[in-house]
Amino acid sequence: MDYSYGNATTDNYANTLNYDPVGGNSLGGSFWKFSSASSNVDARLQGKLHTGALEHNLLIGYSYLDSVYKADQTAYAPAAVLPTVVMDQLPSTTPGSFTGVPTSSGLFNWWTEDNAVYAQDLVTVVPTLKVLLGARYDRIRQHTLVGGSFASGVASVDDLTQTYTHTSPRVGLVYQGIPSTSLYGVYSTSFIPNSGMTRSHENLPPEQGTLKEAGIKYAFSQRLTANVAVFDLTRKNISFCDPTDPNCFYLIVAGETRSRGVELDLNGQVVERLRLNVAASFLKAWVAQPDPGGNLTAGNELVGAPRRTLNVFGVYSLDRGRRWELGGGVYYASQAQADDANSFTLPEILEIDVMAAYRFAPNGRFQLDIKNLTNRHNVASDGSALTFGQPLSAYATLHIGF
Repeated sequence: MDYSYGNATTDNYANTLNYDPVGGNSLGGSFWKFSSASSNVDARLQGKLHTGALEHNLLIGYSYLDSVYKADQTAYAPAAVLPTVVMDQLPSTTPGSFTGVPTSSGLFNWWTEDNAVYAQDLVTVVPTLKVLLGARYDRIRQHTLVGGSFASGVASVDDLTQTYTHTSPRVGLVYQGIPSTSLYGVYSTSFIPNSGMTRSHENLPPEQGTLKEAGIKYAFSQRLTANVAVFDLTRKNISFCDPTDPNCFYLIVAGETRSRGVELDLNGQVVERLRLNVAASFLKAWVAQPDPGGNLTAGNELVGAPRRTLNVFGVYSLDRGRRWELGGGVYYASQAQADDANSFTLPEILEIDVMAAYRFAPNGRFQLDIKNLTNRHNVASDGSALTFGQPLSAYATLHIGF
């Protein structure tokens, strides 16, 4: 029997700056406080039994997720006048840093509770053939509270609670005709709660997915394996930023998105002193059916989904005892769309990493990692804002076990 519990709480603060479109130098803005908290429980019971010639590996479990997200905003009228934009004159991220007068305040409050039970049976029909049968039942309850300046205007507070239920089946097949080669196929569905709201202050319906996947796994040895898989993923109700809201607090959902592709990976001990991991993907992800409001365009590619990726990393042991190790690798991603309208693309991503490690005791290890060795300015997008990737960075890690 297995049981796990997790809890996390986060607080963030931020200021947004607004400039007078007429004068161009009046400074107002908003102070934001964001907070989130989540708790999760996963309890499962696992065992084996036989029914005639069939061997069953049974798993039953219960999962609970509780997640809360809050955003509070206070808006300030323009007051400070700056002849030029100087970075050290801009307000800091503390309440009251604006000299203007508060004009409005608002709050978002999103709460999601997911209770789920699941069961799975891995059946060994014959030694070379295994069948996986499973199902998961979810009951999702969502609560949205919107107040102040973010309310609908009809009332000072909009309070909405909805409950969704769904059963998600899963079926899999593994055939191992020879010890070194396995063929497999999977059909599964998913039901995932969505956080956020529409501009009309409605909860987003849960995301529903259907995955079809087939592949082959080959073992060159006990320490080196390769895998090739093809997949087709369909998702409904996936959320996008509302194009009428530049802050991306209001969302819309697509009728359907599709992702198709091929994944390849090689992992393990290539030769005695060299460990290698190679992963590559060829992918196309697009909007198959737009949202009911027609804000999305059918056929547009999804934001941040490169068609090609390659990740190669190797570690070489300078001695048989693996006291000294050197490693390095490269990550590459082809161009990807930067916004939902596909109006411009992000440049290719290229990052080179290296490492060196020294094991000074059976349970003692020192490692130095250097990320983005060439300090390349890689750029990513979430559909509403562009962000720079990690610059040239170095990390030192000391591990001592007892």
